[in-house]
Amino acid sequence: MSHKDYKFLVIDTNSHDAIVLNSYKSIEDFLDANCNHKLSHNTIRQRLLDNKYFCFEDVIIKKLIWE
Repeated sequence: MSHKDYKFLVIDTNSHDAIVLNSYKSIEDFLDANCNHKLSHNTIRQRLLDNKYFCFEDVIIKKLIWE
């Protein structure tokens, strides 16, 4: 795998765990499994286009930038 396959850093601020995901759908699945509310992958995409990161409940999602 190329380093560019790692696209999003997801940090759980309660447990201080961090994972790296590679799609909006994988972020959606992670949030569905770990949060009380849901976000669609389209909403996740839009929030990351508006900013390079966002917070949702106790999770921080950051888009990784590769040049």
